[in-house]
Amino acid sequence: MQLGEERVYSISMKRAVLAIAILLSSAILCYAIDIGELPLLDGVYTASSSFVTVAVTVKDGKMTKIEIVKHGGGGEKYANMVRPLLQEMIEKQSTEVDSVTGATVSSENLKKAVEDAVLLSMAVH
Repeated sequence: MQLGEERVYSISMKRAVLAIAILLSSAILCYAIDIGELPLLDGVYTASSSFVTVAVTVKDGKMTKIEIVKHGGGGEKYANMVRPLLQEMIEKQSTEVDSVTGATVSSENLKKAVEDAVLLSMAVH
């Protein structure tokens, strides 16, 4: 950066740092996010956790759609097993849903990826 050059991105950077801090605290404390209480900016946000990548659509400040973009661990079999969690998370506006028996790792990675996507929507405010 040259002397006198402005940092136009500094506000967004602060929000990104805040989102990362929230992500780390949620990972450390291992709790689910109650999305209904968060100020979310409308848009489509993509995030990954391990082998699961999701796209979360936010409209009117609420999650309205969750798609599994990629599921590398066990492929389509496990992706299909955890698909019912997508609608449940939308209905509850929360990632606090029970994991699918037989697909626990996929379930946990799915929930974490959704949490990360939601936190991204907060970082762009």
